[in-house]
Amino acid sequence: MNFNIKLCCTVFLVFLMFSCDFEQTTGSYNETFGVAFEADDGSLFIRSDNGEIIVPDESLTTILDGGDRVWISYTIKSSDEQTKTLHVRPYRVLSVAIANLSRESTATTDDGVDLREVWIAQNFLTFDFHVRAKDQNAIKNHQYILIQKSIINDTLNIKFIHDAQANTGTLSCRTAVALNLDDLPAQSKILTLAIEYKDLLDGTLKMVYRNLLIKDKNIYNDN
Repeated sequence: MNFNIKLCCTVFLVFLMFSCDFEQTTGSYNETFGVAFEADDGSLFIRSDNGEIIVPDESLTTILDGGDRVWISYTIKSSDEQTKTLHVRPYRVLSVAIANLSRESTATTDDGVDLREVWIAQNFLTFDFHVRAKDQNAIKNHQYILIQKSIINDTLNIKFIHDAQANTGTLSCRTAVALNLDDLPAQSKILTLAIEYKDLLDGTLKMVYRNLLIKDKNIYNDN
């Protein structure tokens, strides 16, 4: 199955339309990736990949569900260092698109990505990257496809494909895609993910490796 972002969800639409100017508009805001959880009173909070509990000062239930992968920017209103809890005012709260691991691809081209980082946290493999598009709306038609190529010894080889669907351009747009690790093949011998992708800047094929037993503590590391 291919992952194709379409206008089927308001949250995804907001995510894509704003992604091109994310870094220019956040200013002094904090940002992090995390997972949404439901509190006892039915409200949602976010557990960040750095282990912080982020409690927003407004309801997120209209745009998120418990278990969603989340990308949030915010300002801090108050904090409790002992419990690692942040009470925040959200600036943007975005549901990260979830990709499926497929056996084959119908993509007609691989337009490449400018990969900022790929990491494992909270049972998700997450890709943070830039693509090129004609404008902010054009990116909504892009496809992001993860292909299972082979399993050799304890390594699962995956290819990450970005098909712009002819919606390429000069605008650099930042976006993110995540894979739920529950979708990996049910083989306990898999310890390492070897991920091949085409570099957007020079067109070469590159590889990144992530160990399933080691969780990245700093999502912007230089691995």
